Amino acid sequence: MLPILSSYPGDIGLSAGQEASIQGFYTLPLTFKIFMGFFTDNMTSGGYRRRPALFLGWFVAVASLVVLMIVSNTQFVPGQDPPPDAPSAFLLGNSIFWYGVGVNLASTVADGMVAEKYQLEGESRGNFLTSCLLFRYSGLALAASLSPVVYSGAGSITVFALLAIVPAMLLWIIMYLDEDVKVEELPGFRKNCENLWDMIQTRAVWQSMGFIFLYNAVQVDNLAYWDFLELSLEFTNTQLNIVTIVSLFFIYLGVDTFKYGFMLWSWKVVFCTTTAMSFFGCIMQLLLTKDFTFDISEVGFAVTSEAWLTFIDGVQLVPINLIMVALCPLGGEATAFAFYNSIAHLAIFVSRSISKILERYFNVTEESLLDPNSLGGPISSLTITAGLISLSGIFFLSLMPHSKEEVEEWIKTKSTRGGYFVVGMVCAGFIYAIVVVSFSMT
Repeated sequence: MLPILSSYPGDIGLSAGQEASIQGFYTLPLTFKIFMGFFTDNMTSGGYRRRPALFLGWFVAVASLVVLMIVSNTQFVPGQDPPPDAPSAFLLGNSIFWYGVGVNLASTVADGMVAEKYQLEGESRGNFLTSCLLFRYSGLALAASLSPVVYSGAGSITVFALLAIVPAMLLWIIMYLDEDVKVEELPGFRKNCENLWDMIQTRAVWQSMGFIFLYNAVQVDNLAYWDFLELSLEFTNTQLNIVTIVSLFFIYLGVDTFKYGFMLWSWKVVFCTTTAMSFFGCIMQLLLTKDFTFDISEVGFAVTSEAWLTFIDGVQLVPINLIMVALCPLGGEATAFAFYNSIAHLAIFVSRSISKILERYFNVTEESLLDPNSLGGPISSLTITAGLISLSGIFFLSLMPHSKEEVEEWIKTKSTRGGYFVVGMVCAGFIYAIVVVSFSMT
């Protein structure tokens, strides 16, 4: 989907504002994942609850693209003139929106299944989660590798066709999917809500979620860094794609490293070590902005720094997800996971807002990045400041549990105020996401 979101709208003559709106339509369904969780946790069909929702999600995603290809001409090859009957912004935006709805519904179901499996694993709890993360990021790396090549060579219609055909071919597998928890064993909608509220009041939720929010909020990505690579260093799209593909591979490697090397380590020790290591990646980016690369090519240096940072992201990804799946009550797994995940998404929104504020403060603009004398200027100040703010996350580690066992111990302590605090964070995140996405589409 990456070339469709980043290149296709502009290639067929849509404005930058329309392209931003289409990207906003794709991310908008993320804000509805809590409601999707309620749907898959409580709506049943034929004695199943996961299977029908998973089938529905992928069916909606496939159908949205099939309809788009039927009612408009989606054939376009970069370098050629777009067809006169290419999709309008309205049609493309709606198709992308419904594709996002379907994919996010399927993702919510999958999250619920992983959380459900975690409760049934016994001593090996966490292995299934890490295996799923490995499959996910290997698939993302493969898709990121192939999609630009397919888009440039075979055109947009081939990308749309693959996005529709591959899931459609796999739909039959869903019909053979078994479920570990039978419908008759589930507590029901009202009891699910009560169980979720009981869990949210526990120290395990409000303290762990407080850590996840605060830590991720200060992990300030230097969003202008990618503009620096494109405008100041004049990286081509192919070179930028190489950096992206390598970063996805190293997220996979980070997850794999945690699974086989750090699974029994204290989570605090892992986060303390990786937070300090991430500052080294920031230093590498700083050196690149000052054109000091030790005679290594700029592309190679950029790939190395991004690989280092995304490897750390992959290592940290596993404990965060282990905390969230451990806090999902039986019967309401998908809702609870989406609920907790929305706090992490709110933290990302805050982090990006801080990054934008820093860009304005240091006057990092397109003009400054195009200036040949900009190396070592505002972008360097922004890079080191973002790195120092990210390093401050180490001060919040006292809020983090050491292990799965400590999470289970914290569940025994409750606080109604803590529960209201968590609910307030989620509501704030929902409102903030709606506002941000709405403004991006205007």
